[in-house]
Amino acid sequence: MSFTGLFMLMSVSAFLIMPTIVSATCSAPYCPPPWRAFGAHCYQWIDKKMSWIDAERYCQMLSHPGKMVHLASIANEEKHIIGQYAEDRGQAVWIGLFNNSGQNFQWVDGSPADSLCWQKAQPSYDGDCVEWFQAMNDRPCETEQTFVCKF
Repeated sequence: MSFTGLFMLMSVSAFLIMPTIVSATCSAPYCPPPWRAFGAHCYQWIDKKMSWIDAERYCQMLSHPGKMVHLASIANEEKHIIGQYAEDRGQAVWIGLFNNSGQNFQWVDGSPADSLCWQKAQPSYDGDCVEWFQAMNDRPCETEQTFVCKF
């Protein structure tokens, strides 16, 4: 086979393989056990009860090189899986939303804090940290409860 023929064969092979490579990058991420994939992220449900700040520190200790772990931020599609987890256990879980010394809530991972799904009459500003059961509720950060980590 000539050099030109070999080059053309390699070009055709690369073209045929390319869609497989591209589609593989669009699938769910690999999440090492005990992490679980949902959408583009990995989640771990922690059944230990901790204050909000201790829960956030615990999540950060689970970080991998290039994968910073925080308490979970929740986008619209994620509220269902986290809500189902909380409902199955009959208790609220800490998530990564907190009040930054004022009237503004923000996510610990820097995600935009828009389209927040609060329970009726919430936030009541009786706490600076946020839990999730069927929707968001602000609570005192010292309250100990289970939580969800995300990367």
